[in-house]
Amino acid sequence: MACDSPDKRQRVESDQRAQQRQVRILTTSLESENDPFAQSGYTHYRVTLLEAGVELYEMRARPGNRRGSGESTQLTHSGNYSLHAKLMVFDRSALFVGSMNYDQRSRRLNTENGLIIHSTELASETARRFAAMSDPQNAYRVTLERAAADDPPQLRWTTLEAGHALTLDSEPARSEWQKLEVHFLALLPLDREL
Repeated sequence: MACDSPDKRQRVESDQRAQQRQVRILTTSLESENDPFAQSGYTHYRVTLLEAGVELYEMRARPGNRRGSGESTQLTHSGNYSLHAKLMVFDRSALFVGSMNYDQRSRRLNTENGLIIHSTELASETARRFAAMSDPQNAYRVTLERAAADDPPQLRWTTLEAGHALTLDSEPARSEWQKLEVHFLALLPLDREL
């Protein structure tokens, strides 16, 4: 959704909240991401999405429960889990399935496309799979916390580890080098190409 100004964006976000729409997103976490460029672009939007009322989940590299993920035991245990699908469910009555990335480069260069399928059965099944994949043992729930109202928001990642709730104040990653690489790339003006 394109907005002309910050004021207009706030009005649009307020209108959406007033309509009590539930928007939930599942994407890859830094620890499961294999493309630091894509992750560096995504990091700019987390706070904005969360402040707009979006529920944000990031897939763990090694899900605790593969039920609903579609991955085999062998594949999940031999490497990091990652997402590539572009799926959207609308009111559990329609589904968008596409291959195109949502970036300027894909719009200009790729010949990929998508389908809108009007099927309550398929949309409901996809929503059920989303619920299984975003389960706390499979994904991090990303939230915002503020110590005081005028403090900057702090991101938190919550998951289940060995049956116990775990909240992280620092982004889960495979290494500090991976965090540094993504942080550096996020400083570059790459959004149009991501």
